[in-house]
Amino acid sequence: MNFKFLVKKIITSLVTLFLLATVTFFIFEIIPGNVVLTKLGTEATKESIEAMEKLYGLDKSLADRYIQFILGLFTGDFGISYSTNLPVSSMINNCLPVTINLAIISLVLVVVVSVPLGLFFGLISSKKKNAKKVFAIDVTNQTFMSIPPFVIGIVISLFFGLTLKWFVPGYVADINTDFTGFLWCLVPAAVSVAIPKIAMMIRFIRTSVADEMEKNYVRLARSKGMSEVRVLFLHVLKNVLITNVTALSVVVVEIFAGSVVIEQVFSLNGMGRLLIASISGRDYKVVSAIVMYVGIVVILTNLLVDILYAIVDKRTVSADE
Repeated sequence: MNFKFLVKKIITSLVTLFLLATVTFFIFEIIPGNVVLTKLGTEATKESIEAMEKLYGLDKSLADRYIQFILGLFTGDFGISYSTNLPVSSMINNCLPVTINLAIISLVLVVVVSVPLGLFFGLISSKKKNAKKVFAIDVTNQTFMSIPPFVIGIVISLFFGLTLKWFVPGYVADINTDFTGFLWCLVPAAVSVAIPKIAMMIRFIRTSVADEMEKNYVRLARSKGMSEVRVLFLHVLKNVLITNVTALSVVVVEIFAGSVVIEQVFSLNGMGRLLIASISGRDYKVVSAIVMYVGIVVILTNLLVDILYAIVDKRTVSADE
């Protein structure tokens, strides 16, 4: 990979992160209201007000608070929560294992299920004689894509949890004493998140395979006596993966940053529940820290996608220079 290309992408990502942090900080700074007076009341003494302002770092100048917020991106120190008086970093660290592991399990399910099924359905769709099968695949895909994850989560909780008793809704094993049990408790929620994304990726991959199978290089490979399966895996697969990396990156972002409602459905103590509680309690320090978490996920995902593009398709590097 071109070193200059890599450095350029890293610098672009850092600048983007800096701009996001700046916008996030000033948006929450201009929101009207005084958290100290809200907590202590208008009849609070001057000493108690000054003590609480010092606790939250509000006694510092705007410039100092801004610098501290930027440094918090690298140190993990986002100050003290307005609602709990606990360090924001500890609150987030308590929730991260649930959100990260939930996202990883969901992503693994999406890749493991959607790639082989997408390739298989794409091979079917490339044959004109399979029009009825293609129609059935499209209807099924559209159905699963249109069902919100929280609806799937409710159905899974009611049927597999309360009726079949395969799991206990709302129960999560301790990650420190039973890691396997902890992961197993996240599987129902992960399935709820993954099903619509699987349907979406299958559609993208199937369409790409069907389009590639109509191109001249595939016809040439067929004329040499290669089977459809060999053509698919030796020639078509690479081009399909290149064209669907962007779609997968969108799925990754949605999975890592968009499990708010699902965590509510399954009563999981993750970033989603923390975000909702913080918004309700006007705890803007926690909210801003979670916004930065989401932003870092998006920026890192885009950076990895750019690097992956550069590895599998060197034309990306030359076009970007």
